[in-house]
Amino acid sequence: MNAWYSPQNDDLTFGTNKNKWHLASDSDITSHEAGHMILDHINKLLGVWSDRGVGIMDEGAPEGWSRGEGGAIHEGFGDVLAALLYNDPEMSEDFVPFLGRGESKKDGLRNVDNNLGLKDVSTEVHDRGQVYAGFFWAIKKYLMSDDRPFPLSDREAADLTLKILMAHASNYRTGRPTPKDFVDAVLNGVDGLASVLQLGVDRNELKSFITNEAVKRGLNANISPLPDEWDDIFTSYADFEKKFGNDLLFTPAQKTEYLGGTQEIYQQQYKTSRGEVVDLVGRALIVNKDARGNVVSVSARDVLPVKEGGINEGTNVSFRTASTIALADAQKKYYSTKRAMMAANPAQFRNNDQYYDYLAKNQMDYRIAEAAVNSLNTAKFTETPKMVVLPNSNDLHYEMKVGMAIYYVNTRTGEATFKKDVFI
Repeated sequence: MNAWYSPQNDDLTFGTNKNKWHLASDSDITSHEAGHMILDHINKLLGVWSDRGVGIMDEGAPEGWSRGEGGAIHEGFGDVLAALLYNDPEMSEDFVPFLGRGESKKDGLRNVDNNLGLKDVSTEVHDRGQVYAGFFWAIKKYLMSDDRPFPLSDREAADLTLKILMAHASNYRTGRPTPKDFVDAVLNGVDGLASVLQLGVDRNELKSFITNEAVKRGLNANISPLPDEWDDIFTSYADFEKKFGNDLLFTPAQKTEYLGGTQEIYQQQYKTSRGEVVDLVGRALIVNKDARGNVVSVSARDVLPVKEGGINEGTNVSFRTASTIALADAQKKYYSTKRAMMAANPAQFRNNDQYYDYLAKNQMDYRIAEAAVNSLNTAKFTETPKMVVLPNSNDLHYEMKVGMAIYYVNTRTGEATFKKDVFI
């Protein structure tokens, strides 16, 4: 009874509750999952875990890694995309009978017409995402408010908010955004729409409302443990090179054109003494340009100023051995989650909701482990393995994408790191 988006395969998957009800028949659920896919294609950095976040951990992150607010923003994006498309703030009213509640058009899984702030929610990404979804729905309500000189119709307000939603996605200056980064992205998106005459309302009035709404929801604080030097945003490549030099290595990773400009993401890389070029996971240079192609900003917030020789290049572990290590770990996860589901007893839990949540989590973990086992069992060890450098490490790691997860195995020690790579 679940649905998810898998970035590796670009797949959307919908459960059937043992053929009793197909989740793909619920337009809110299909739109929400499509929202994950759309946002991933607009800005892949928002789904990348690294060590440079703000401490918001979501389920599936390796120890010490974070996506900042990226996971919650992803969930809020999916919810409000569906709400704006169908002009209905209730999410998946058809689902609640399966949770034991009566069927009602006024009762869904979540409601984007809310006044929630960060203090009102947990760090669980779906719960926290309600704040970001509610923020956009508040913009929609403002645009159609009778208090405005020229209020938009209900549908016009929803359509303009959809434009702002899409424009904001390409205006992040980091892959691990803080709440304030989210607000800045929305404001930058509004400026971009206004610059190409696609806003249609008073820019300053709308930006003033957005700023006030951010304060009300507790989104205006730039909560971050990062030192000041990581907040570098430049107005030209020359200024960037003046601080960091020109010996850092980058390669184009993603380019997104949007109403008002273009965002270019460059993956940071490192060249070993053997001539191998490896990715630095979670490290990137982000360049935003206006509609004429002029550089608006060059963000180095996700850049690591690593020097030559700064990476330990030891490769004591072969790729075949690394694959065996990953397979053993995946098999362990496969059997442990299977046993957990079989042993689960409703009497062990305080209520049915906890019992079903436990089963759902283990079933999803079981499917992720199963996909990893199948992928690793069919791996071709003759292929040239991809090597990367992980956050919090200066060792090389083999990277193995295995369906809905990624295994990283240290080439020097053989230690395996498992990361879920799926939006559920």
